[in-house]
Amino acid sequence: MSRLGIITISKEIKFKYIPDFFHNKIPQKLIDILTVRFKKNVYKYVDIPDTDIKLYVAYLPFTEYQLSSTKPVDIDKLCGEILEHFEMEGIKYVVLSQHVKTNKQMFEYVYGSGRFFRLNSKRLLMSLLVDILRKICKIAGTDMSQIDIGIVENSFTEKSKAIINILSTNVKYVTLVTKDVKEAQVYTEKVCEETGLTVRVSEDISKALSSIDVVFVLDDLDKLIRKASLSMSTIVFNLSTSSMAEKRISNIIIDSVNISIPQNIKDVIGPLGEIDNEELIECIISLKLNKNLNMNMNNIQQYLEFNKEFYSSGYKINVLKGFGKPIDISKLEKLAKNLAGSK
Repeated sequence: MSRLGIITISKEIKFKYIPDFFHNKIPQKLIDILTVRFKKNVYKYVDIPDTDIKLYVAYLPFTEYQLSSTKPVDIDKLCGEILEHFEMEGIKYVVLSQHVKTNKQMFEYVYGSGRFFRLNSKRLLMSLLVDILRKICKIAGTDMSQIDIGIVENSFTEKSKAIINILSTNVKYVTLVTKDVKEAQVYTEKVCEETGLTVRVSEDISKALSSIDVVFVLDDLDKLIRKASLSMSTIVFNLSTSSMAEKRISNIIIDSVNISIPQNIKDVIGPLGEIDNEELIECIISLKLNKNLNMNMNNIQQYLEFNKEFYSSGYKINVLKGFGKPIDISKLEKLAKNLAGSK
C-alpha cells in the first residue's frame, strides 16, 4: 500500500463554538482572531481507483483569506501537527493545494526541512516530450526526424542523458550545449554507435542554437535568454525546476501540460480543492510503477514505462502551458508552419 500526503484548505469555516447569532453580529476577522486557538486540522483517507494508493488528506481549518492573514506561530502549530501525522503514516511525498503552495511560510515549512519530497511534474513533461513534438510536427506537416533539437545544461548530468536517450530513436540531429564537452562527447559517441543519432557538442551557447527548431533547457532558462541567439520560431521547453522571473523573449516557452483525467479519478480528487493535477498524476504513476520519486528518469526503459502507464490509465494531453497559462494554439500553428517551411 502506497500513501501520498495532501495538504489543502477548507472552503468555508464556521466553528461550532460560535453561535450563528454572533456570526451575524461580529466581523469575521475578529472571529478568526478569537477562535484561532481552537482550530483543528481534519484528516481523511481517499482511495485512488484501480490502484493500491491512498491519499492521506489534511484539511487546514482556514479559508484562503484566513490562511493569508493568520499569524505564523499558529500556522506553524497546525502544519507541524500535519507533518507529524504524515511521518507516523510513513508518508514521504507531499502535494500542496494551490492556495497552500502560494503561502511562502507553508511551502518552506513543509519542504524546507528535507523530511518530505516535492513533485514538480517535470518527470511527467519529460515522459511526454516525444508525443508533444509529434503533435507539433503534425501541425507543421513535417517529419519529427527532420527537426533540429537543442539541449542546454551547464553540467552534463543524467538529465541530459535522459533526454538524449528519449530522443535517440525519434530524431536524427541534436545539439548539446554544456561546459563538460569531453565527457559529453564520450557519452554521445556511444549513443551514435547504438542508434545512429548525430550529436554536436558545444560550449558556445551564443552561437550553437541559432538554427535550432526546438530547445530543451534543463537548468538555467535565464542564461539561455541572456546569451543564446534563437530564431523567432524556436520553441523552448523549460525542463528546469525553476522558472525565470520575467519573460523577455517572444518565443513560445512550454513548461507544463494540462492533463485530461478519467472521470472516476476526477470524482475523487475534485473535492480536494485546487490541487495541481499534473504533480498528483506524476506521483500516482510513479508510485504505481514503484519508482523513486526523487530520482530522475535516465534511461529509455523508464521513459517507456512511464509513458505507457500514462495512456493506459486513461490520461491525455489536453493543453500545453507556459508560465501557468494555456499556450495560444494559433501562435503555435504559425510557428510550426515556419518550421515546416524551413525544411
